[in-house]
Amino acid sequence: MNFLKSLFGAKATPTDSWPIFPPATPMLDLAKETAGPLRFNTPFTEAQVFGRPDECRGNPAKNGHLDYVRAGFSLEYEAGLLVFVTYFIGPDEFAPKHEALIHSRPQILAPNRPPGEIHADSTAEDLVAVFGPPESAEVEENESILTWSFGNLTVEAELGDQAHMRRLNVFLTR
Repeated sequence: MNFLKSLFGAKATPTDSWPIFPPATPMLDLAKETAGPLRFNTPFTEAQVFGRPDECRGNPAKNGHLDYVRAGFSLEYEAGLLVFVTYFIGPDEFAPKHEALIHSRPQILAPNRPPGEIHADSTAEDLVAVFGPPESAEVEENESILTWSFGNLTVEAELGDQAHMRRLNVFLTR
């Protein structure tokens, strides 16, 4: 792979030597503050448990993204530490433009709530069943954003036209 990158001018990334694993969407555990086995605020090298990303944007050892589009999620790093996880749930104009992008169905564990699953047909009522009542809701003509806080994390659910899920953003509260 490195030979082809040097031959065709593509830049090497810090993940080129990582193994390739079948895609899997990580469970979000809000009590443990984890996406799969990754805790928020851990170094980007820990993401190797997911295998080589489909795309590496920027330099995650500093500031960048690891996009696992075949599993429908992205990890964002600042100063080399995990600060943001995005699950691509449904049609979304801001999702990565990649032919292998799938819409994920993440399993969610929220404190004092039964386990849940979010998918493209999830409505605001479904989200309340998974996360509880939102702390805030911004409703506009073509988009609604529901927000919750869990410990050091903020969760934003973005719903598009007809109030169905587009994206779930989870990030460290600053």
